[in-house]
Amino acid sequence: MTHYVTIKPNGLLLTVEDDETVLEAALRLGFEFPYSCGSATCGTCMGKVLSGEIDYGNVEPYALDDTAKGEGYALFCSARPVTDLTIEVEDVYAPYYTPVAKLEYDVAAFNILNHDLYQIFLAPKKKALSYQAGQYLKITCDDGTHLPFSIANAPHEDGTLELHIKAVPSNSHTTEILNKVSNNKILAIRGAYGHTVYHDHVKLPILFIAGGTGIVPIKAIIEQAIAINDGRELYCYWGAKTEADLYLQKDFMDLAQRHSYFHFIPVMTGLVHEAAATAHQDMSGFQAYASGPTDMVYAALKAFTAQGLKPQLMFSDTFEIFPRGH
Repeated sequence: MTHYVTIKPNGLLLTVEDDETVLEAALRLGFEFPYSCGSATCGTCMGKVLSGEIDYGNVEPYALDDTAKGEGYALFCSARPVTDLTIEVEDVYAPYYTPVAKLEYDVAAFNILNHDLYQIFLAPKKKALSYQAGQYLKITCDDGTHLPFSIANAPHEDGTLELHIKAVPSNSHTTEILNKVSNNKILAIRGAYGHTVYHDHVKLPILFIAGGTGIVPIKAIIEQAIAINDGRELYCYWGAKTEADLYLQKDFMDLAQRHSYFHFIPVMTGLVHEAAATAHQDMSGFQAYASGPTDMVYAALKAFTAQGLKPQLMFSDTFEIFPRGH
């Protein structure tokens, strides 16, 4: 049986099998996790169990005194999950972690997707950004302001980045960036940011829920999932007010034609999460990614968990900006 272990404060996720300790699973998946002795005697791997149950089997956790046990601390080199867990451990890093970099990119090309949305392709001047599908970057404006934008494509070997930027005449920073794009100026970026990335170790079908331009990071994750192509079913529900707002509809329909496991469902009547909840009454065997307005994401979380989705298997940048329970 697979247990899902969420690691605070960063919200990282481990999949831990019955015969594994938390540390063993972390190392198998390529995470950096603090440890030393590996035998519950030094305390380097100590952290706190916030929810769920663990078992040490025949190992005695010598490095824990009664006070630490009473406060919920555990030694994860020897602790095996009995249930899904939420734990708190400092200095844990995902395999995709890289320090934030400051880089320069040229504007390779741009298109206007609809009346106010620019599709922009950037090429690295020297070093390319290291990132994962689902993450975002920030563009530095002349006054030092850093504007965040989701990256719309999975990583490419040539380092090309795709951004979708909406023109907002009342926003001087967006106007400045689009003027630089139109005049092929160099853009200064920094990144990558965000923990909402494609979890290929979670072997479950995926529901993608997007509202409006929330489709941007979803597009990148779908590209990554299709590139890996492990055959799991992928369902993309995209909510928009008008046909013009579904500016990638043809691309997604073409993807669905080429890959039988990918299903694209545009939603222009009603709420997008309700369309997904109606179509998938039992969500206990799914994971979900959501991107869009905060109210939409939290409404989807409430509806989906009521239908069996494990809450730790719903991923969204919204949970980093507006944490659950906010």
